[in-house]
Amino acid sequence: MKVVFVTGLSGAGKTTVLRALEDIGFYCADNIPLPLVPDFIQLIVEKKLVIENIAIVIDIREGILLEEFNKVLENLKSKKLKTEILFLDASDDVLKKRFQETRRKHPLGDLDTGIKEEREKLSKIFPLSTRVINTTYLSVHELREITTKLYGKGRVFYINIIAFGFKYGIPENCDLIFDIRFLPNPYFIDDLRTLTGRDKKVKDFVLRNRNTKKFLSLLKELLLYLLEQYKKEGKIYLTIGFGCTGGKHRSIVIADYISDFLSRNFEDVRIIYRDLGRE
Repeated sequence: MKVVFVTGLSGAGKTTVLRALEDIGFYCADNIPLPLVPDFIQLIVEKKLVIENIAIVIDIREGILLEEFNKVLENLKSKKLKTEILFLDASDDVLKKRFQETRRKHPLGDLDTGIKEEREKLSKIFPLSTRVINTTYLSVHELREITTKLYGKGRVFYINIIAFGFKYGIPENCDLIFDIRFLPNPYFIDDLRTLTGRDKKVKDFVLRNRNTKKFLSLLKELLLYLLEQYKKEGKIYLTIGFGCTGGKHRSIVIADYISDFLSRNFEDVRIIYRDLGRE
């Protein structure tokens, strides 16, 4: 079990880091009273909970209990637990700007004196830090990316693909929607009308069309570019919708094709045939 203590200046990005760690599988806790940390971890061990990594935010809100940090750290080390301290820092000017932009109140009251006092109180923890990240010039998305690279293999990116029919309405939760009603419609072919996009005859009819081939060639390149940008932006999941008239033929063929394609590049791709069997 690894225990990562996330600490540092208020406004330096502790919440962003904690959310990033949670996304890659850490069990996260914010502001547990320091004396209770060993008991909290002991409870996890005794209950045999399947938790490999724990992240705990420790900051100025601990008040006088912050003085217990060294004792707690030694306690955990004596139990052969791996411990790390991630300290987040930023320049005073940037911290002030962030508080002013969000209109949040500094935990110690006055902004100018609060930042100075907080630095003094955290000065005993800073030398113990395993890693220090200065977030002065980092965006939220860049901080998330750095965190996932430091503590994981990269954040899992979930992709949902929905095949739907426009006559039943557009799915509300789609990030990207592609209208594929311009492709030839199997509904007007007697031998294909009663089949669905999951049947080979329908797949062949749609995929062998020249316009379909051109569309898919362009779409694959576009999706790889867009998905990479969404990941960098910090999105955890993306939903892509493909719509035809009834959601029975073309949308299913294209959704299946794109699902197979994206599965080669992304770990978690799920497909939903929203309107299949609805007619």
